[in-house]
Amino acid sequence: MSQAGGKILAEQPHPDDADVNAEDLIVLRTAINGFLASSYGVPYNVAHGGVNMVVPDRTIRACTPPAYIPYSYECIPPEDQQALDRLLASDHGPYAARVFRDRNARSSVIRGQIDPLFRLVPAAELLELLEAPWSEPFARRYAGMQGTVIVSAPVYPAARRAAVYVLHVTHSAGYMDLFQHDGAWKVRAVHGLWIS
Repeated sequence: MSQAGGKILAEQPHPDDADVNAEDLIVLRTAINGFLASSYGVPYNVAHGGVNMVVPDRTIRACTPPAYIPYSYECIPPEDQQALDRLLASDHGPYAARVFRDRNARSSVIRGQIDPLFRLVPAAELLELLEAPWSEPFARRYAGMQGTVIVSAPVYPAARRAAVYVLHVTHSAGYMDLFQHDGAWKVRAVHGLWIS
């Protein structure tokens, strides 16, 4: 840990970065529900009659050109990553972008349930179908699902703080800044990166 501008920063990736762990699942649920609520102005969870979303069973990774392939959904687009870097540095200090890139240098496996409304599906299968996200094969395979959300692995750039990149396919993307209070994760801020 180091301190920059009065903020404590974790300089190493989360210790369980090979897979998304139980705490990460809670952070992801809070981030996705918070992002969708901010996008639509209503809570998106079971208690409030949310919608069914498809989520790949792997996180999106950070990448830069020339590795980035537009519309592949395998890694964060460079313009989104640049915006994330700026926002993370502004919120958490200069090391936060490196913490994010280190944890998300490769895709992490998501095991377990994020939310009862979110259906985890094999990432390879989903990414292939997302080449035409509202095509008949997608609609047939994921009947009843109302969209696709792809997330980064959460990072913890400071004590009781988390950050997550959320991509609502063909709709919007954002950076979620979360904090932990009384043992529960809550949304501190939603930074929209773009909306279609």
